[in-house]
Amino acid sequence: AGSRPSRALRVGVVCLGLLSAAVKGGVLLAMDRGVSAWVETVRTPAGDAAARALTFFGSTPWTLAAVAVMGTWWWRGRRRTLAAFLSAGAAGLAIQAGLRLLVGQWRPDVEAVPAPMDLAARYDVAGFTSGHGFRSAFLFGWWGRALWERRAWWGGAAVIGCGLVILAVGATRVYLRRHWVTDVLGAWLVALVVLSLARRERA
Repeated sequence: AGSRPSRALRVGVVCLGLLSAAVKGGVLLAMDRGVSAWVETVRTPAGDAAARALTFFGSTPWTLAAVAVMGTWWWRGRRRTLAAFLSAGAAGLAIQAGLRLLVGQWRPDVEAVPAPMDLAARYDVAGFTSGHGFRSAFLFGWWGRALWERRAWWGGAAVIGCGLVILAVGATRVYLRRHWVTDVLGAWLVALVVLSLARRERA
């Protein structure tokens, strides 16, 4: 790997920093609330059921199962790839935890913030960034990149499919009022940053 950060890494870090500062300062809160209010007008029971099904692809159980399968597959001959994947995932989780505690944007479905709050309670009610949004973007972003690098005729369609899953999971978090739009955007930027780091490590 070269010594200079990739363009994607530089762009991701800058955009994540700017977005975090804007969210911390409440600059985008009106937009978040406007989108959330609009979503409430279009929700239906069928839409809720579909969103709850789709959001599974960003859940912790799904992620742990996928990581277990990937780790078993890579253990014998691709340990460097496995190390890059696990270290990038751990870095993403650490960035997420830091942002949740530092930015302090509460989830849209939080009715009352408990007081006083310890770190665990603060983390639980904080929404920036979305865990489902990060996990789905990290996993499907990794798979999309790997499929694209195969140069197969179906690679483009596979990448589009991975991208659609990322968008769908992010949309479900807003639709179900578990996160604001900015929470999801922040999660995608965290995934971009750590995926760029992982690519440098395994290059």
